Amino acid sequence: MVTQPNGYVNQRSDNRGGVSRMKARVPFFREKLKLVEPMSGSFLKALWTEYLCTLFFLYLAVGSIVFGCSSTEVSGGTSGSTGQSGGTTATPQDCLLDNSRVVSIAMSFGFTVFVLVYVAAAFSGGHLNPAISLAFLLAKKISLQRFVCYVISQLAGAMTGSALVYATDKAGFKAAKGGCNRLLAGLPLGAGWLLESLLTFLLVFVVFTATDQARAQSTAHLPILAPAGIGFAVFVCHLAAVALDGCSINPARSFGPAVVYGDWTHHWIFWVGPFTGAIVAFLVYEFTFRPSQEPIKSVDYKYEDGKTVQSTRLPGYSGVSGLDAEQDAEDEKREAADLEAGMAKKTKHSPARRRDTAEEFSTIYEDVHVNASGAGSELQTLT
Repeated sequence: MVTQPNGYVNQRSDNRGGVSRMKARVPFFREKLKLVEPMSGSFLKALWTEYLCTLFFLYLAVGSIVFGCSSTEVSGGTSGSTGQSGGTTATPQDCLLDNSRVVSIAMSFGFTVFVLVYVAAAFSGGHLNPAISLAFLLAKKISLQRFVCYVISQLAGAMTGSALVYATDKAGFKAAKGGCNRLLAGLPLGAGWLLESLLTFLLVFVVFTATDQARAQSTAHLPILAPAGIGFAVFVCHLAAVALDGCSINPARSFGPAVVYGDWTHHWIFWVGPFTGAIVAFLVYEFTFRPSQEPIKSVDYKYEDGKTVQSTRLPGYSGVSGLDAEQDAEDEKREAADLEAGMAKKTKHSPARRRDTAEEFSTIYEDVHVNASGAGSELQTLT
């Protein structure tokens, strides 16, 4: 083990000979749930990201159900006693609970989630789903304030996306019943709840495993493939459940079409089921699979006056990647003091703030240089 200038301990634990910045995990019950955080620019950007990406998720995914859906003309035949022709009547074609369209709908939902999580991960964590946000709140990876604001942004984006689907193809929207989730005729309510719970459990469990930074220390491809793994989880869930209830596993996905179309049939199942699955997935992963060690979340910042401020930045895909509220607040105070004193405004990447990183780089460079010089001397001796 090597002690770095900032006091952290680096443990050589990966299978590639590299140095992994690890520390003992704080027991879950000793971790504090953060209730509020400053409304910084990064926080607002995260909310905007959740809103915008959920909007496009509903527009593209629900649009794959609605666009092109039409009414089927059904001949009425003749009425028995009078012999008069019954004419033709239009009945809505079921464009969602249709076995012939399962694969295309599942692909649309899965690949849309893959793309949007990839886009949103660096800004908000790419939740796009109140059930995932709930799981991360329970895991104490996001604050209560962020959870509430994320859910509001997701629901607003879902409503806007569904409204845009309606504006694009009104006839198809009505024929497909808005793409609303509903149980297949004859499917018991308990079966629908169990289906949504199990599939959401799978999705949230995949999210936890794919974004666990401790696991990523020894499995380098995990963070890179996280959006793909999450997208494929959504894909397989839809393959299994589209024909039964349209497959929600996301309360926002069910909420948006229900508001715009006005169909609330079985709607409670698509909230209770996903939330149940998310809670169980959190409990199983937290107390069974979560590693006993976790990586150092970020290096400390050191100022010229010697003061050290510990960063609270969490790993990527957690919902706060790149968002360091406490550090931003400290920066604003120092910048205000500098301006009052007539000093130049400090930047976040000034040499003074990252002096610890510079010292570490110098140490590594000297080690490499010495090793290279030694190898050169040995080579000259041999020749």
